[in-house]
Amino acid sequence: MAIDPMLYKKYSGRSGDPYERLGAALAQSSAQKSALKAAKDVPFSSRMYAARRKVKMITLVVGGIIVIVGALYSMT
Repeated sequence: MAIDPMLYKKYSGRSGDPYERLGAALAQSSAQKSALKAAKDVPFSSRMYAARRKVKMITLVVGGIIVIVGALYSMT
């Protein structure tokens, strides 16, 4: 099916080659799908390990901030 550039411009309000926009949209969609598929291929245990590391890091940072604030508070 062909896209008429004049009708495309009239109804969409966009100028330029409609096939370039279509190609770019299809390429972006394909890239997103492949990225999601790659993320799903990572084993569940690896995802859980990464999540635990993030939680541990956040806990250490928040705990460190609490210790520093407590030390500063006790000095006053």
